[in-house]
Amino acid sequence: MVYSQQLKIKIPILLIILFSLFFCQADNNYKVNHYEIKLRLDPVTQHLSVTTILTLSPEVPIPEKLLFYLHKQFAIHDISGRGVEQYSFDKETPNPKSWIPEGSAVVIDLQKESIGNKGLKLKFDYEGIISDWAEWSANVITEEWVELGLYLPWFPYNPEYGLFTFEIEVECDPEYNLRSFGKTKNENGKWQFKWTSPASDIVLVASKSLKTITRESEGKLINMHYSAIHDSTAKILVGDLVRILEFFESWFGGDKDGELTLIESLREEEAGMQGQV
Repeated sequence: MVYSQQLKIKIPILLIILFSLFFCQADNNYKVNHYEIKLRLDPVTQHLSVTTILTLSPEVPIPEKLLFYLHKQFAIHDISGRGVEQYSFDKETPNPKSWIPEGSAVVIDLQKESIGNKGLKLKFDYEGIISDWAEWSANVITEEWVELGLYLPWFPYNPEYGLFTFEIEVECDPEYNLRSFGKTKNENGKWQFKWTSPASDIVLVASKSLKTITRESEGKLINMHYSAIHDSTAKILVGDLVRILEFFESWFGGDKDGELTLIESLREEEAGMQGQV
């Protein structure tokens, strides 16, 4: 969960999001899509180089033309996969989805008869220097703070294709600390993240000053990633999150295992929130 520093405004929204996420977590035993992403990130130059493998679930109806959105400043080197005939990247037509205005349409033409109903795996290779942002953007890339998510969009994105799980491997300047959701590893200069519950966004943040507090409550992990707030404030917020989890579980029940992540955003402008439980 990413939130701005205006806590008095954001806390009611936080509660609403937690309510929604607990409600949706009750039944997640259905197949979802899966992203495997390898990213090279340079916060100073704002350069991203990305290889993404997207596996669409057999539960997702496959049309003859697939539509995704990517930031218009990316250059696509290749899109491949079973049944892929050709693709186009329309950087001129304004995006009808106002909440991702810099996202341009990637249309993939498929040979439908060669796909059948067995799902589909697509590989995307692309890179770019990202310098164009909507004024209100919740995503930014600066030397001080990186916050990537669907509003960029930095991964091939279309909400109509449903929820997904993801794995990320990131190469970045070793001075930076990186955070996302799920299991985390940092080995040989590469950060790895794995999220196994159905999600609607892939949030990745980076800063030289990120710190983390982790608490466990009845088998569940609560992670607080922060930079600007005081350590004592972070500890209070983690305690509040534990009590919120217990409160909602008393109403709706919950899994024995789970994870909640809260990330303090260092972006200067007010913007929206992201959340994962």
